[in-house]
Amino acid sequence: MKMLLATACLLATPARAQDLEAFRGMKPSTRPVCEDRCSRVAFGENTNLAEQEARIAQVRYQQKQETDPDKLKSLREQEQQMTHRRQRQVARMCQQICSHNPER
Repeated sequence: MKMLLATACLLATPARAQDLEAFRGMKPSTRPVCEDRCSRVAFGENTNLAEQEARIAQVRYQQKQETDPDKLKSLREQEQQMTHRRQRQVARMCQQICSHNPER
């Protein structure tokens, strides 16, 4: 998580003088806009989320192969729990990143 925050800070810091001039004229985005943007790009940069996505894909593959109704129900519940856990983790991470942005 700290690595993601450090990367976000580095990417947000302009590297050249002309970028610095453009950066000075920018206004911070609102917290909801920041969180929306963050949640869209979070999956590509966070290896833990990528691992979770791979596990979810594996469960989905098992669902396609399964014929036993009880086992299939169990796999669906497992997929739903994993998906909710991933969504909560992304939401927490983005709230932390965007916590200093203005509400409006």
